[in-house]
Amino acid sequence: MLNIVANWKMNLSFIESEIFMGKFFQQQPEIDHLNLILAPSFPFLPKLKEMIQNHPIQIAAQDTFWMKSGAYTGEVSPLMLKEMGCSYVLVGHSERRQYFGETDIIVEKKAIAVHQARMIPIVCIGEHRESYEEGKTRNVILQQLERVKSINPLWVAYEPVWSIGSGKIPSKEEVAKVTDLILSECPHANVLYGGSVSIDNQRMFCSIDSLHGLLVGGLSVKLPDFCVFLEKFKNI
Repeated sequence: MLNIVANWKMNLSFIESEIFMGKFFQQQPEIDHLNLILAPSFPFLPKLKEMIQNHPIQIAAQDTFWMKSGAYTGEVSPLMLKEMGCSYVLVGHSERRQYFGETDIIVEKKAIAVHQARMIPIVCIGEHRESYEEGKTRNVILQQLERVKSINPLWVAYEPVWSIGSGKIPSKEEVAKVTDLILSECPHANVLYGGSVSIDNQRMFCSIDSLHGLLVGGLSVKLPDFCVFLEKFKNI
């Protein structure tokens, strides 16, 4: 079964999220053939848990802190996320690394904390354009995997940073080369691809044997397009 993780990022207010899900259920896209995982902003998690009852949808959080509790103003612990219905947590997304200075050490701490809370960490890795153009993708991937590869269960999302939001994507061969590398280091992992995923390129990604699913960003908050996107997997 193909895994689709919808990362809403900092989009959709609480009210907008509620309206989005109401319309989503009204349109009733067929998703029984998919493992659909929604990752909304923190405030909407409890409401989403309530709304997806009796629906084949799971919940992911977009981030977490690595401590169970304590004087860490503004942070959210894995145990809180577990309580709010999360089964997965995104860790080390490129935007967290870029805007909040998250290092591989921080990503490791968060991934371990998620695992200890009996959720599955979805560790995001990927190279910047400079590394891509200099042929250093392999080195970057191996470095970012090194501290987390022993975690089991583990999901790894390959998201070339230069592709995110740009509309530009690596070739099928380039993606397959990286996903094969990830599985050679982490044979127990589920591997996702994220970076400018669209209706136009979903078939290409699904043809890569070493991919277990997709991490979808901007498309996932555009309701009509997202429903079409999900429906199209029936014929791929």
